[in-house]
Amino acid sequence: MSIYVSSVNTTNPTFRKIIVDYECFGESARRKFRSARKRLIPQIIHAHVLDHCLFNVITGYFEAGGGDATFAVFIDDWSMPENDIDISLGHRAASLHEKIRPLCAGFAEGRLVAIAPLELLKRDSTRKRFVDVVASTFSRAYLKTDNQKYSREAADILRECGRANCSDATQYSIKIMQAVMKRASGKG
Repeated sequence: MSIYVSSVNTTNPTFRKIIVDYECFGESARRKFRSARKRLIPQIIHAHVLDHCLFNVITGYFEAGGGDATFAVFIDDWSMPENDIDISLGHRAASLHEKIRPLCAGFAEGRLVAIAPLELLKRDSTRKRFVDVVASTFSRAYLKTDNQKYSREAADILRECGRANCSDATQYSIKIMQAVMKRASGKG
């Protein structure tokens, strides 16, 4: 088992400007085309970090020599708006599959990968508790390190034994938001 952690540097000035622009851009599109309520900035960041993590999990699996695979992704239910459930779960899996499929040829001829629609962990279960523990363990790395309550010991042990892969999704998120807004503005 491996754990992939992705973070965003919210103090990055470029990121701060883009996320505000993207929030305004998304709000007008959601209101005009979907009659949906405003999407909060944490939800926008969560979506980009999730994409970044999933991409790294799959490419990391192939880089480690893994064969044909089907990925079933479970994410904690954190009050995703009803209007966004289909887009966030089914569409994200399809979109990720389209990005990953061409890369498979680079890892090995005929490599097959399937990504099942993402599933929310709505009810308490062993899997949901595991996700909660992992999230709690790694979020400590971004909190006050001088407070014993926020010990990084568990996260550092996982990193040292090579079972945890941590990366920064800040630039990835900036590029995605810029591309979406540019593509939309180019269509009039």
